[in-house]
Amino acid sequence: MKKIYYYPLFIFLIVFLADKIACIPVLLESGRRHYKAGQNILLGINPVWTADKIKQETGSTTVSVFGSSRSYLFHEWKEIPLKENYFSKPIAIETRSIVKASDFLLNYLLIRSMGKVGYKPNLVVLEFSEEMLNEKSPFTFKSKSEELILNSDELISLFPYLEGEGKRNVLFKILFPSYNYHFQPLLAISNISKGKKIEEETLFVEMIAIMNEKQPFDPKNVGFPLNSFSPQDYQARIIDYTNQLIQNDILRNYSYSSNEEGVFHATIDYLEKNNIPTVIWEPTVHPYFLEKRKQITGGNHFQKLKEKYISKASGNVRTLSFVEDPLKCDIYVDASHVSPVCIPEMADRIFSVAKTIPNFKN
Repeated sequence: MKKIYYYPLFIFLIVFLADKIACIPVLLESGRRHYKAGQNILLGINPVWTADKIKQETGSTTVSVFGSSRSYLFHEWKEIPLKENYFSKPIAIETRSIVKASDFLLNYLLIRSMGKVGYKPNLVVLEFSEEMLNEKSPFTFKSKSEELILNSDELISLFPYLEGEGKRNVLFKILFPSYNYHFQPLLAISNISKGKKIEEETLFVEMIAIMNEKQPFDPKNVGFPLNSFSPQDYQARIIDYTNQLIQNDILRNYSYSSNEEGVFHATIDYLEKNNIPTVIWEPTVHPYFLEKRKQITGGNHFQKLKEKYISKASGNVRTLSFVEDPLKCDIYVDASHVSPVCIPEMADRIFSVAKTIPNFKN
């Protein structure tokens, strides 16, 4: 009977050994899952950082922008007219790092990827949007961690910041890497017998070709001043779109996620430890959607989290909220986005905050 107690250990050792066999490169590359969109972004971003590093070394002040579709407005300006000369050198603003359907995890991994090629921008501009804290959003730590294949360094770096299911999932992936790669034994056998490997995807190459040049906005699609929407446009762009975001998108079944908070915390710690000057900013949204969102989330999360994780004496990180301190530009494309014509004011205010960062050098 005593031998029964050894059965779980014996089973664990068999599974552990099978996992290590599956991680033999030729097996792994024959039986892993195809990379998905987020993985291709992470695999293909290094040439972007290398190009930015060269710009920096040849005399430019480099700014890397990370965020969602609310940050994508920066990508719609080839040159942003600034009221003041905030930089002593020419400025190069990198916007290919913006992913419309982004979340805290993807931004964290993209920021870490700069260090892997020995690049540190003069300034990081990182978006914080309250919806990113929703565990039930389509774009969350839970969904992205299932989509992405993270290496052991990335998993270990996240582990201390997670709780509950998130922590257990990361631990399991550290112990059993083949699970992380979604390894399929039958697929591996089939491909090896045919002399094949999983084909490398070209999605990122295509995406970079599209994103390589900034895309100026269409002057016909700049939106409307706050009080100038027609009844039809207000219904479609503000009320109906708000309902869509609440019922089926970023605010659906809202549930505050401690793991989303944890990844945000991990990002701040990484920026601090690596002395990367950063402005973390909170975009504004249309007042109608802002009020509806506040009713759902309780609001004020940015204020709470920055007080919790960012020291007032920080030499690297400063914050700016356009919810707490609104823009003068009150033109909106829809309930969730200001107009791209607001970017000059946004950039002026973000860069003026950057100038107060002790470790910011330009």
